Amino acid sequence: MTPFNDRRSKLPGELHSVAHEVAIIMQAAIELIDAVILAASSTAVQASCLVERKPGLSSPVSLFLLTICDPGERKSAVQSLVFKAISELQRERIREGEVKKQQHSKEHMKWKEKSRRLRSEINIALKKGKDIDEIEMRQAAHMDEEPILEAIPKIVFEDATPEALLSGLSGTDKSVALIYDELSSFVNGHMSRKTAILNSIWSGKDTSVDRNTSPSFEIQNPRLTCLLQAQPAVFDKFLKAANEEIRGNGFLSRVLLAYPISTQGERFNYYPNTDIRHLCLEWFYERCRTLLGRKEQCVLRFSRESQSRWIQIADYYEANIQEGRPFSKIRDFASKAAENVARVAAVIHGFSVDDCEEISVQNLEAAFEIMDWHRQQYQSLVLTSDLDPETEFNNDLEFLVEWMRDVAASKGWVGMYRSYVQQYGPNRLRGDGKIKKLLDAMEDLRWLNIEYHERKKFFRL
Repeated sequence: MTPFNDRRSKLPGELHSVAHEVAIIMQAAIELIDAVILAASSTAVQASCLVERKPGLSSPVSLFLLTICDPGERKSAVQSLVFKAISELQRERIREGEVKKQQHSKEHMKWKEKSRRLRSEINIALKKGKDIDEIEMRQAAHMDEEPILEAIPKIVFEDATPEALLSGLSGTDKSVALIYDELSSFVNGHMSRKTAILNSIWSGKDTSVDRNTSPSFEIQNPRLTCLLQAQPAVFDKFLKAANEEIRGNGFLSRVLLAYPISTQGERFNYYPNTDIRHLCLEWFYERCRTLLGRKEQCVLRFSRESQSRWIQIADYYEANIQEGRPFSKIRDFASKAAENVARVAAVIHGFSVDDCEEISVQNLEAAFEIMDWHRQQYQSLVLTSDLDPETEFNNDLEFLVEWMRDVAASKGWVGMYRSYVQQYGPNRLRGDGKIKKLLDAMEDLRWLNIEYHERKKFFRL
């Protein structure tokens, strides 16, 4: 028996190996795994690294990601496995925080007792008509020595309220991850109403937070990685309800959307002949711990070759947003795509390399491939509501053929049976007999060569 899923991760190098180790363990879609690994890597790298896209133009490396999966695709399990080291580190910090809190309580009680004694000395001196200057000097020095309990920085906020997240980012140089297992919690918890602020934080801009019932505060030099996960129906409702706002203010343009091909029906037990020690994951966990503990700051730059290539990529997106060109309907996404390419490249490089050596063209090309896949996902998922029925149907046809070719290539097939497509076709095309209608149209239009194997229709790709 062979592994359930032969599709290849788009991540390069060591992260590629990590993704496939997770795939063997979890038997989940590789695109889902890639997204979660990118989110964890971004969380680890963002606190200590910037990326310089070109001289004088730097930005955070933080990423916003949203994966759409049906129930049972193991998205929560993948997240728990990949974020294991980060979660453990957070629990360690909480335990350390409790110890410090107890110590602070004891020290503060001693401080308060001394404060009481000094006030008593002053009162006694005043009653006796003595000079209190010396006592007041000691009191002033004592007030400056009040023990301060330093808050333990939280790394991951799960299903957080806007108030909790923004409070966690308050101050200077705070770096956190925001995770929602279900997009409905993001919407119902009113975080979706704060997308304009999330946009500002994504850019690393200082932000003032005004509150009606408590003091306002500043967020300075923030770093925020965002990982949202959603079921298709919830995402559709979210998109329809908030399409104008979230596209209008640029939130979705910053988000890397993914709707992975389901692995359900292919998740057979697979046990290699050799003992699996999960060495790749152990390396990944150690890198997470190391990077989250790093204090020095680093600016990641492109090599001469990769700098030239990044400019070509930026020009590619820019040229194609003109009216009538391929990206004219997704100008919002395309306008941020080159920067996201640089961020992904920096995350890949910064996670794998200890020093600030230059980002290679190989890592940049991998980032561009990842981004172009997300661009295709964005077009197929977000534009649907803007299309007339005929255009939408034709786009669905193209999407289905692309899906068939992708699956066939991953499995080494020359084609696939119609029955397989109807049973395992892309989730977003399910319902209302859409896949059947698309396959009928595909046959009528002769988009693919049709053969008959034991009276079963076979599409040769």
